Amino acid sequence: MTRRRRLQVAVLYPESSHPESSQEAATAARGDEARTSGWSGDAYGHMLRALAAEGFEVLEVGIDFATLDRIDALTCDVAVNLCDGCTLDGEPGVEVLDALEARGIPYTGARRLAYWIGSDKVRMKVHFLNAGVPTPRFQVFGDADEAIDPRLEYPLFVKPCDTAGSVGVSLDSRVDGEAALRRRLQAVIPLYGPALVEEYVEGRELSVAIIGDGDDLTIFPPVELRFGPAYPATCRIQTFESKFDPASPLYRGYELSCPARLGADEERTVIEAARAAYQSIGGTGYGRVDLRIGAGGPRVLEVNPNCSLEWAEGDVRDSCMFPVAAKAAGWSLRDVYRRLIDVALRRNPVPTRMPAVAPQVRTRTF
Repeated sequence: MTRRRRLQVAVLYPESSHPESSQEAATAARGDEARTSGWSGDAYGHMLRALAAEGFEVLEVGIDFATLDRIDALTCDVAVNLCDGCTLDGEPGVEVLDALEARGIPYTGARRLAYWIGSDKVRMKVHFLNAGVPTPRFQVFGDADEAIDPRLEYPLFVKPCDTAGSVGVSLDSRVDGEAALRRRLQAVIPLYGPALVEEYVEGRELSVAIIGDGDDLTIFPPVELRFGPAYPATCRIQTFESKFDPASPLYRGYELSCPARLGADEERTVIEAARAAYQSIGGTGYGRVDLRIGAGGPRVLEVNPNCSLEWAEGDVRDSCMFPVAAKAAGWSLRDVYRRLIDVALRRNPVPTRMPAVAPQVRTRTF
């Protein structure tokens, strides 16, 4: 009897965000981007142990713009791609996908088109509108003094067009009049570039996690962000401080509740909106759809391709929203990565070219 060869899985991670890395944030990082953090050592270890427990042969490969050629030397059956940056923030994103595609290496997460669309909130909005996905009305400002579209109704919400992780978002992002809008634009545009201004949806904030390509989707129960008294009643939104500043009262000022407390009809409309939004950008691999639900029903804010899968044990608040949703559906971390890798292999069963040299990897003991 011939023993089946173990599947070789390469974990590609941003060099500066590895738990053991001493590398500082990229010099290209803008404003808050320099203060974002990578996965915790515990969460990173959980991922590696889950992959090893599935019987995979795991190697880790650090990637930044200076080391993209490591992909040219990579030998593996599939890559778990954790690289989620862009040229503007100094971390590779699309470039990693291009290198993997050139090698014919199957990889987890979004393919190039969905990733490219999802990296810019305005591109996403255009696809939402074309597909009839409900989303707040908006305007893009390249200059703080531009004329305001008279169809926009206050309150409005201001955020950078192309940042992730709530970078550039604070409680001041919600504005109630033109003077406050101009002040916020003057703060955001010089630092982050063009700003997206959309109508603020008074209501509950929800997030829907999805795995899959095309119509073959696994959609998890909606997660609700329940904001406490640290947040003003007029602005209950996740800010940069909410995610990355443990010293801020906002950091522990909200809870994640899953499944969200929704009526059957309400949950159906939320799931339908999330599915439509994901598919409108050609969603592939996995992602998270953020929505707010108010008097007019759900309104999609954005799709986050390759959202964080940081998984913690214990307090649900210490995990990112995707794992919280998976746990509520009864999935283990092994289940998540098995499904992600199955999706990657099914859509791209192209054999890899064998490289002339081996990549530089970290050693890891389980």
